This record gives sequence, structure tokens and C-alpha cells, in this order.
Amino acid sequence: MEGHVSISPLKDNESCQPTQAILLTSSYCIDPMQLGDQNQVRTALLGLKNCRFREVDGVSEVEFRNELFSVSKHKGKYPQLFIHRFSKEQYYQKSTIIFVGLWAQIEKLIENDAIIIEKELPDYKDLPVDDIKGLKDVLIECFEDCE
Repeated sequence: MEGHVSISPLKDNESCQPTQAILLTSSYCIDPMQLGDQNQVRTALLGLKNCRFREVDGVSEVEFRNELFSVSKHKGKYPQLFIHRFSKEQYYQKSTIIFVGLWAQIEKLIENDAIIIEKELPDYKDLPVDDIKGLKDVLIECFEDCE
């Protein structure tokens, strides 16, 4: 996963922002498949209790959308998922944006979450899924506070 880093000053005793997921979508969507994909990712993120995420509309937030496109290298494709990581370094807040994936990668993570949940059921305990990562695994830091 590649990322984009920026640094901004913090005031005395100011804490940094918590890490969050960013869902890049488009409100100008004429493709019903794309609209369905966006809705599925949104629903999956809402289903992750206490997961911090921000939805960015690529139509209305052009400057930030372009920054996200420069990280992902996938201009004009929706939905896209990112992790926006913040860390405190002395008097500065370091901001790193990491590209998670396009719909195909996100869909696989969502499907993996379902497999991981099934493994916890009595009939599926022998499934070989120990190395499978789901959406919750990838976004785990979006549930935790910044240090």
C-alpha cells in the first residue's frame, strides 16, 4: 500500500485526529452497477461498529478527490477506499493517506469478513481461514485512538 504524507502544526496540548477510513464515491453516478457498489461499501462500513469513516463525494470535494486520485493512481473510478492515518510527532501532526483498493479489492475484503464470521460457527470450525484478512482486519486502526 502506497501513501501520501503531509505535516501540519499542532497547538500546545492539542491531540491529533484519530485514524479513519475514507470512502471516495461520486454523487454523479449514471451506472447502476457503480451505484450499487458504492452502496455496498457504505453499508459494510456502517456495519462495522465504532469504525470511523468519512465519505468523500468526488463531485463536490474536487481538491481532496484529486489528492486521493494521486494516491490511488485510479482517476475517475468509484468507489475507492483509503485509510487516513494521523500521528503526533513533537509539535506536528503527520497525515498519511493509504490506498486500500477499488471495488474488486473491497468486495473481496467484505466477502472475507463473511468467511471469518462463518468460521466462528460450530459447523465451520475446520475452515482453513487463519490467514484471510477481511475489511475489519484492514481497517482495524480506524477503531483505535491516535497515540
